[in-house]
Amino acid sequence: MKKKLDYKVVQEAWGDKRKLADQPVPKEQAIKVALSLYEYMFGKPWKGKTRLTSGRRYTWVRNGELVVNPDMQETYASGWRSMVHDLSHYGHAKINRKNNNHGKVHAEFEAELARYVIRKYF
Repeated sequence: MKKKLDYKVVQEAWGDKRKLADQPVPKEQAIKVALSLYEYMFGKPWKGKTRLTSGRRYTWVRNGELVVNPDMQETYASGWRSMVHDLSHYGHAKINRKNNNHGKVHAEFEAELARYVIRKYF
């Protein structure tokens, strides 16, 4: 039950943009969005390779490459929300190595990224 309460802040962050945020990120914009989120999280640009992917592959860094899925379909989110969720886990794990699980701290971090995406892209 605690996880649901923690993640209420994420749902509130998306607010009335939630249905729009479940739409796929336009493919021609997806890498730019992921790079922007990376720079927002870490305060510096991504220096490695990037590429688009599809299907059941998460947006994540694999073997030094930022792999971006503009339309991941997860049970709780898809499209923009899924990309933000996936990258929030990556960033949170790197920034908060001792507290990198689902919980209040991660939920607040993900909500901050959602608000950033809304300000910048919606």
